[in-house]
Amino acid sequence: MHIAGASVYLPSAPERVACGRPYAYCRPQAADEELLVGMALPVCWRILKARGLDPLDLDLLISVSVSPDHLVGSKEVAAPRLCHPLQRDLGARNAFVFDLIDADWTTALDVAEGFMRSQDYRWALLIRAEHTSVSMLPDAHSGFGLADGVGALLVTLPADGSLSATPVRYEQDTEGWEGLRIDLLPPETLGSGSGRCQLTFAYEAGKAEMLTERASDMARQIGINPTDVVLTEAWLPGQPAVLQDPGKLKPHACYDYLGPFGLPYYAEQLLQDRPSAAPIQLVSVTLNPFLMRYAGRRLTL
Repeated sequence: MHIAGASVYLPSAPERVACGRPYAYCRPQAADEELLVGMALPVCWRILKARGLDPLDLDLLISVSVSPDHLVGSKEVAAPRLCHPLQRDLGARNAFVFDLIDADWTTALDVAEGFMRSQDYRWALLIRAEHTSVSMLPDAHSGFGLADGVGALLVTLPADGSLSATPVRYEQDTEGWEGLRIDLLPPETLGSGSGRCQLTFAYEAGKAEMLTERASDMARQIGINPTDVVLTEAWLPGQPAVLQDPGKLKPHACYDYLGPFGLPYYAEQLLQDRPSAAPIQLVSVTLNPFLMRYAGRRLTL
C-alpha cells in the first residue's frame, strides 16, 4: 500500500494529569463542544487539497473510533457512526463507507487493500478519530487515558500495478498481559457529568518494556532494511514511537505519547520533509490495546 497523504489534528489543550499514577501523562484532550465530524473535516480537506483531489474522487472511506458520542450537536440524538456523517459533510458521495470499532491502522489498511483490489478502487481515505474526554474517565488506579484527536491517511495501490497484496503480520500469542477495557459506569453515576464509561488498563511492572520488545520483534519479522523508517505506537510512558529513523523525525512539541495518532503524524512529516520524489520505505507496527495484539506491514510514501 502507498500512503499518498497524511494529516493530523491534536487538540492543543492538554488533559490534567493525575500525578503519581504510572500511566498518567500529558495527552491531547478535545474541548467539550467539539464533535468528531467537525474535528475530522479539516483534516480530510487538507489531505485532498494537498493531492489536488475532489471528494468525489474518493472510492472508499473507513473510520476507526471507540468514542461513543460527539457525532451530532445534540448529545441526546442517536447518530450513525463517523463515516456516514463525514461522507455527507465532505461530499464524498461516490465512496463506499463503513466503520471499524475495535481495530488498529494495520487492520484498517488490510481491509482497505482487500476492497481496493477486488473492486478496482483507486483512492481510500482512512480516518482515526477519538473524543473521549467527556465520555470516558481515565483508569482510576493507573491513570491511563486515550488521546483525543484525528489522524487520516490517503492510500492507493502501488503505482507499479503489482497484483500481489502486501504481506500483513498479526501476532498469534498475546496471552499473559491484561488489555484495555471500557466499562459502563453504574447508572447512579450517569447524571453527574463525569463521564459514561471507565477505562481500565491495569498497571503491570514491565508492561511498557514488554510492548516495546514485541513491537521490535514484529518489525524484525516483517524485515528491516537500513534505509527503512520503522514506526510503532507509543501508548505508555517509556515506549518509543520511532524504532528506526535514517533521517531526523521530530517528536511532537507537546505530547510524547500519541498512541494511534503516531503513524499519521510521522507520515505527514515524512511527506513534507523528504528531499526528493523517491519513495520512502516505511515499516509500520500498530497495537490493538483491547486484544494486546501487535500487527504490522510495509508501506511506501
